[in-house]
Amino acid sequence: AGLPQAVGVAPDPALRIDSVVTPGDCATFGAIVTGGFGLPPAFAEWLEALPGREGWLCLLARIDGEPAAAAALYAREEVGWLGLGATLAALRGRGGQSALLRARAEVACASGVVALFTETGERVPDRPSASYRNILRAGFAEEYLRLNLVAPAP
Repeated sequence: AGLPQAVGVAPDPALRIDSVVTPGDCATFGAIVTGGFGLPPAFAEWLEALPGREGWLCLLARIDGEPAAAAALYAREEVGWLGLGATLAALRGRGGQSALLRARAEVACASGVVALFTETGERVPDRPSASYRNILRAGFAEEYLRLNLVAPAP
């Protein structure tokens, strides 16, 4: 089997991938992910605590030095999960998520991961599916659909 091979659109030449290390980068990571997924701002504190925790690698994609996208890898033994991928709306379409998929897969492979998983929303005709296309372009294949449940509003 093996890990997917990142192919497809070449990233913007002004794009650089960095590990989230500094407190400022942690805050940026949290802000991009909460903003990208429409999560409550309070969730950012939880996300800011992920970098540096055992098994976690959090990355930022920068375009011309400015943060544009964020994503994480969680790996344990031979299994890895790619998640929390979000891009600032104004900087979408410049290869940030493709580059983050590639970078995380390379790190996972180098650390001994042999099975890599990710997820995104289901493809439906009336909604954009850039995330889905990026994942397929990176070499992943759909295995199954999973039901997501939402609690009723209070």
